[in-house]
Amino acid sequence: MSRNINNKIVVITSQAFSLLNFRLELMKDMIGRGYKVYAMAPDYSETYKIKLKESGIIPIDINLARTSLNPFRSFYELIRLTCRLRTIRPNSTLCYFVKPVLIGNIAAFFAGIRNRYTIIEGLGNSRSYILNSLFYKFFFIYSCKIALFRTNQVFFTNNDDKDFFLLNRIIKDKFMVYLGGIGVDLNFWDCPRKHVKENNTITFIMATRLLRTKGVMIYLEAAEKIKNKFDNVNLILIGDIDNNPSSINEGELNYYIENEIVEWPGNVDDVKSWLCKSDIFVLPSYYGEGVPRSIQEAMSCSMPIITTNWVGCKDSVVDGQNGILVPIKDSDSLYLAMSFYNNNRSKITEHGNLSRVMAVDMFNIFEKNKMINDYICS
Repeated sequence: MSRNINNKIVVITSQAFSLLNFRLELMKDMIGRGYKVYAMAPDYSETYKIKLKESGIIPIDINLARTSLNPFRSFYELIRLTCRLRTIRPNSTLCYFVKPVLIGNIAAFFAGIRNRYTIIEGLGNSRSYILNSLFYKFFFIYSCKIALFRTNQVFFTNNDDKDFFLLNRIIKDKFMVYLGGIGVDLNFWDCPRKHVKENNTITFIMATRLLRTKGVMIYLEAAEKIKNKFDNVNLILIGDIDNNPSSINEGELNYYIENEIVEWPGNVDDVKSWLCKSDIFVLPSYYGEGVPRSIQEAMSCSMPIITTNWVGCKDSVVDGQNGILVPIKDSDSLYLAMSFYNNNRSKITEHGNLSRVMAVDMFNIFEKNKMINDYICS
């Protein structure tokens, strides 16, 4: 395709950091196909803006609250976003994360944008609300039906979400595309490992936003149990306090830090170096996951995975082969899974090697980007 600056794509999200961490290669591929790319998000730092501009992407601040359900605020956000889109007049929009999927697609429709694409990267906390409230389920389903009316394609990262949208007749099957995980750079997330010696201390690591629904407290409870049982284990928790209502607070962490149960470096710039010096990755999530990016990274780093038999998480683990699946909200089962690896050291290497093989087969970000952009940029 020849380069034509009249070909414009607007990517809309609710978290600016995700544009750099999850979508940068996708947007660079759009530029390589001849498109001018705008990236809309509500929480830009100057650093994020500079990095996007260096890649040829135009960052645009928008007023979009990530967690607010206030209908008056949402209407205001919708009007403002519609006006911004009318000014840019793109050929296509791509929305991801729940709030942008709803607000962004409706705004794009009102702005007269014919080509609208969506990635359903899990339902987030909405999945819990759907399970616990018939009113919320009704509201969510019909909001999605309105937002995705006459959409082009909707990409799904797991089959559970795809089935939910199909069963509730939100969109027709012909508009659905199964993507699987969003993918990672397999060359970057490669971590050759030495064989684990029998007398070595082993290290468990969890890297996530510190939300209750991500299973942080379950991990901390299991960490205390395994620390009381074994002397040769280390436990690390990477991530920062979040402004999400379900975030844990620093006071809840203090007990585990002060008693040297876990090491908490907070948010880190180089997650890979922490994964490479750890042995087993843990994510006891009961959040509405897509396929967790953190698991994809850990698998690419040749790590066994302990996660939940839950939406999105279970898609990455063959139980007993590259990791262990545990029930949600069950710190005892998590403790037993962690104990298994402490008592069966050879399985760390065996399961970790298979994780890498599976990651190469399932999570190549360049293949995922091509799949998405072959639709958007056709």
